Amino acid sequence: MPYNRVANIDVVQGPLFRRFALGKISIQTAGFSGGGSGGNAKEAEAIIVGIKNY
Repeated sequence: MPYNRVANIDVVQGPLFRRFALGKISIQTAGFSGGGSGGNAKEAEAIIVGIKNY
């Protein structure tokens, strides 16, 4: 995915991830539609799970 199209980056670390110093990164790009049935589902285009030192 091109860097200039990245619109949003979410970093999540729950209690289990925190225990093992891991994290989850969700990346959304400009123009990406998360096509749910109601049109309001916001799914990330790329999800990276289990990253150390994110």
